[in-house]
Amino acid sequence: MVLRINGYYPPHLFETALDYVASHLEQKQSFKHYLADVAPVPSSGTLHQEESYLKYPLDLRSKTRDTDKPLLVLIEQKQCVACDELHDSILSDKAVRKSLKGFDIALVDAWSKKKLTTPDGQQVPATEWVDALNLYYFPAMVFFNGQGDEVFRTEAFLKTFHTHAAIDYVLQEKYRTQPSFQRYVRERAEHLETQGIKVELMK
Repeated sequence: MVLRINGYYPPHLFETALDYVASHLEQKQSFKHYLADVAPVPSSGTLHQEESYLKYPLDLRSKTRDTDKPLLVLIEQKQCVACDELHDSILSDKAVRKSLKGFDIALVDAWSKKKLTTPDGQQVPATEWVDALNLYYFPAMVFFNGQGDEVFRTEAFLKTFHTHAAIDYVLQEKYRTQPSFQRYVRERAEHLETQGIKVELMK
């Protein structure tokens, strides 16, 4: 296996993935670096750091955060249309913001050489940690429980309903009783519809 992509990729990124594999470029550079070189699209060029997010120097250990809240790490990059949409249209949704209050949130620049302390106590440059997590699509959301163990991640394009579902999946610890996220999403949609709430999967 030379590459695996998870979930939906916009057409221009999917074509880029096909070219990467067809040209055997995995022998020359990582897909993360290839994407950054050949698939840029116009974006805000900024990271969406909010006041409520954890501050640098980042120490993501639960004992240092002095909280039993789960941790959400947003891994993004400055030139990233999907990152802009995530913050401008999805994480700004009123219901989503309410769920996010149950998390400590950290924003990590996928290319930063600033050191951070990972949930398991390693002190490494952010970009090296991102590589170790084997992430190359941004934005990615990586969730850790109160003990610092990774319990879920998203690494593909998601709209509001699925993003909110991922957040609640971890916040409510549904992963303990329903290991299939897709089944959880379906059950969640059915539950909302029985309450008369229209589910908009692509909004």
